[in-house]
Amino acid sequence: MCNGLFTYRKNCNLLVNYVQQHIKTSLSIIQNYQGEAPLAIHLKHFFSQHKKYGSKDRKNILQLTYCYYRVCNLFHKQATATHIEQALWLCSKEPNTLLKAVNQDWNEQATVSFTDKLTRLSISTNSLLFPWSTKISKGIDLQAWQESFLQQPNLFIRIRANYHQKVIGILHNNQIAFTQIHSNCIALPNNTNTEDLFKINKEVVIQDYASQQIGAFFESILTHDKAKNNGVPSHFSIWDCCAASGGKSILAKDSFPSCTITVSDVRPSILANLAKRFQQAGIYDYHSFVADLASQQQLHPTQYNMIICDVPCSGSGTWSRTPENLFFFQIEKLTQFTHLQFTIAKKSIQKLLPGGYFLYITCSIFADENEQIVDKIRIAYPKLQVLEQRLICGYPYQADSMFAALLHYPS
Repeated sequence: MCNGLFTYRKNCNLLVNYVQQHIKTSLSIIQNYQGEAPLAIHLKHFFSQHKKYGSKDRKNILQLTYCYYRVCNLFHKQATATHIEQALWLCSKEPNTLLKAVNQDWNEQATVSFTDKLTRLSISTNSLLFPWSTKISKGIDLQAWQESFLQQPNLFIRIRANYHQKVIGILHNNQIAFTQIHSNCIALPNNTNTEDLFKINKEVVIQDYASQQIGAFFESILTHDKAKNNGVPSHFSIWDCCAASGGKSILAKDSFPSCTITVSDVRPSILANLAKRFQQAGIYDYHSFVADLASQQQLHPTQYNMIICDVPCSGSGTWSRTPENLFFFQIEKLTQFTHLQFTIAKKSIQKLLPGGYFLYITCSIFADENEQIVDKIRIAYPKLQVLEQRLICGYPYQADSMFAALLHYPS
């Protein structure tokens, strides 16, 4: 019995020392990281330089580092080993090996509420993880929004037409836990290796829940268009003017199969990647061009009866995926973003045909980038009518949040 107890205590001490070393490594990473690149890329570079860390080591260090950034605003941005330990507890929803090595009592109390944990740590329950609460768009539950930062979001796939039965069967056969948000929207554990399971872009599209909800705006366009055309749908010419990876263009093509698609972006490399993705998705008949919509560049004379304008933004709706932005974001940057957004919107609207639809999108929860830009658009183009605008709250599903506004230019 004594030998067994001695071995148990020895193993516990080894585990504690092991975790404490990882906390020191995490603290060093935090102290040396200046936000010059996304945290995920910085960590990848760090581990490539320090190959002594095995896969389990990397996983633990990643968890500790991300936990700190998720709650960094509680600590006045002065990282210490104690803060990393507290962050681990605040972000833990259930007992785990790391937390057990840090504090046995905390591990046993891992399931208590976030507010209770703050109280037990003598941190004011009025403290904000997201310190710009006065600037958020309408429709956000501030408490739920803040607590969404404690967890890494899910991975979402959108099942494309004719592949529903096959995809669901693959998930069942591989015993992969999933949640079906609606018929074609599936939430998966974040570490699911989808490329080993599916033909990406052909069978499923990797697309966050909030981005998939843009499909509801496409449905609104179809309904409105049929109503004004006595039930006869239009042939849509669609310009995705800030196309990036092309996810919304693929969604548009799935929603309007007979449409003609034009995509543009300021970055040629992005359009090259988009071309590969379109090929995987079976989209070959489309137009593509490089365009800097923030410059004085003249655009070709083509006009469109639908424009998707997914503008560059703060990305604040995605910060649970990139919580380092809670540490490094400066609210003064909003002015730069809003100037860029309004400039892009004005320039792209000039290519909208009478009778057409303009869909303004951000992945932001700041009203400056959302409702206030729509208000500016309405003032600049009084003929445009807002058919619908809303914040797409993804946090109930461990997803991103977005904003979208659908405007119509009457004939």
